[in-house]
Amino acid sequence: MRKIILPAILFFFGSSLLLSCDKDDDMDISNINQGQLFFPAQVGKYIVYDVDSTYWDDVLKAEIHHRCQLRYDVVDSFYRNGVLSFKVNVLRRLTPIDDYAAADVVYYTPSENRVELTQKNLHFIKMIFPVSAGASWNGNAMIPLGDTDNQQFENDQWNYTYANCDQPFDPGNNLYQHTVTVNQIDYSLGDPDLD
Repeated sequence: MRKIILPAILFFFGSSLLLSCDKDDDMDISNINQGQLFFPAQVGKYIVYDVDSTYWDDVLKAEIHHRCQLRYDVVDSFYRNGVLSFKVNVLRRLTPIDDYAAADVVYYTPSENRVELTQKNLHFIKMIFPVSAGASWNGNAMIPLGDTDNQQFENDQWNYTYANCDQPFDPGNNLYQHTVTVNQIDYSLGDPDLD
């Protein structure tokens, strides 16, 4: 049996998907803190994340480190309950020279006061509007309690908070002038050093 150590960046890639403004010189940023500009979902856009994970293997009695790349492709839009939503194909590859393979499908629904993400029939609140430093919310409030398959989401420390509002960020290949950081829980489950 393998226990999984959930890294501190668990779901970071889902949280930060498209959380930066486009580099359009003509963009009106006067309402940047309203937040909607931090989530420019548009069919045809994509973003690639480098992801690190750590797993504990009971047989080997060792931590197994895993790296991969995830590409989030916005492939379609549709209306759900009268609100525009986006279908995002998640593709995965082990190294930059490998071909991508289908890994998941997620759905984003930006509204006037928040962005919801649906993944594996779980609904997360990934952003709230307006964006302001220190703002906090329960990102897992829409996940039903008491389901043993989803017990990792029931921790009362699952508060999302904003930091570094409207700050520049360069991941190493592109400077984004207006970004916000969404911090989630820093928690491990099944860590053999602690359990």
